[in-house]
Amino acid sequence: MARTLTELQKQYNASANPEKRLSFMPGPGRRRGNNMMGGKPKNTMHAIKRMFAYIGPYKFRILFVLFLMLIGTVTNLIGSFMMAPIINKIALYVNPNLNASYSIMEKFSDGIITSVSGVLNEPLSVLAGNAEYSGILVYIASALIILLSV
Repeated sequence: MARTLTELQKQYNASANPEKRLSFMPGPGRRRGNNMMGGKPKNTMHAIKRMFAYIGPYKFRILFVLFLMLIGTVTNLIGSFMMAPIINKIALYVNPNLNASYSIMEKFSDGIITSVSGVLNEPLSVLAGNAEYSGILVYIASALIILLSV
């Protein structure tokens, strides 16, 4: 059924009228109109059960994603805790008179880096070449390898 030109013009003018258009749109100082939903549900438990019914088939995927988020958060924390001993070791190498105090996590991270650098000392010291810098370079390379693996 084709509409006439005057019907289309009436519809266009009604939709282009800013007073009519703003009467149902929310905004600062405006109330919601009848055609917009808002507010709390009347029965909250029913709404929650309905929501769980929708996500029920995906519960294992959601748990897997939450597990991966937890793993990502832990690895980010490990990486940030491993940066402090690296920076302290470089600062002490540059200025040996500094007093560095380590927290428990920093001591743990420094112990891990030191143990890995003990294992990698032979191959990495050959690459470092200069005996003066080889200790700090092996420590930094070991720390970078650990950070990349984390």
